[in-house]
Amino acid sequence: MAITYNQSDIGDNTLRSTKAKTLESCSFLYWTQFVVGIPHIQNSGAEGGTIAHNLLELLAKEENRSIYDLILKNDSIYAHKPIKKLVLRYISKSQTLKNNTETLDKVDFMVKTGLRTDFFIEGGQIISNEYKFQINNKNPYYKLKGFFDKVAIKDDYTLIRDFKGSRLQFAGKDRETNIQALCYTLAARKLWPERKARLEFVFLLHPENAIMPCEFTDEVLGGFEQYLEAQQKRIDNFTYRDATSDFAAYKPIATDDSFSGPLQCGYGKFPGHIKKSTGEPYWICSSKWPFFYYAVKKEGKIIRTFFENELNRNTPKEGEIFEKLEHKGCPAHCKSNPLDDLISAKEKPKI
Repeated sequence: MAITYNQSDIGDNTLRSTKAKTLESCSFLYWTQFVVGIPHIQNSGAEGGTIAHNLLELLAKEENRSIYDLILKNDSIYAHKPIKKLVLRYISKSQTLKNNTETLDKVDFMVKTGLRTDFFIEGGQIISNEYKFQINNKNPYYKLKGFFDKVAIKDDYTLIRDFKGSRLQFAGKDRETNIQALCYTLAARKLWPERKARLEFVFLLHPENAIMPCEFTDEVLGGFEQYLEAQQKRIDNFTYRDATSDFAAYKPIATDDSFSGPLQCGYGKFPGHIKKSTGEPYWICSSKWPFFYYAVKKEGKIIRTFFENELNRNTPKEGEIFEKLEHKGCPAHCKSNPLDDLISAKEKPKI
């Protein structure tokens, strides 16, 4: 499943936890994802997690409580036949998932983990599932938006739940100062200042230890606001020179098990590099190698992008035009990048 960026992502200078994390980890990846808006392909793990997330969102509706009961009684999400049809439909639109028992069982496993982790917040009050927020703060200055998978009131706390389909749980810096946890906790404190806030990540592939709680003091959140202001000022005037100033490839290798530095670039040494043990391509950063793609423009603005091989599945709507573009690859991994000509030798950062 290709991620297609729409107008709200391309060129938008409102911070999200993903943006802040990306900008901190690799300036060039931030440029390609949130300024240029090149498309990229998810891996099968992420796509399976997305299916599980969508099903959990549907099952959170009170009118579907009987389906929830049926699933737990039969220990299978497929006890409700329409769910299997829906899962198969998602798989048919995927570029990485295979329609086989392994995929179906994995989705079943993840959804059941989510349902068994106090899904309806017993003893509490659910405010909303999929709660959208946007905060425009003046002092310190930052703009922050995002989605809570679930937000509730319990034990005089604002409780936020975020479902994760990742194979590994957070470790090292990713756990201790998780940017998403800080963003969401801060947002909850801004939205409901009368209560303290706590975030719980629910790792759907780890039923034995699914919930990872995160809680921060107001002092920590105040310091984080200063960090957000600094990031906001960076992205308000982000240029290509900024994009080439802080490559993940040139950062130290992480020693705390966090996913950072050169690990983010992926092991693949060239486009299509195949792992001998599995016959599958090595995972790589979506911006690492060159490729062609299409930008959909309307009134001179890019509103979405998609891969060259998806052209036959896209038809321009009224007022839209398709323009074929080339991503030249990451300058840290490709020998030459014509975009470098946009800045003089004097302006080029020392890396």
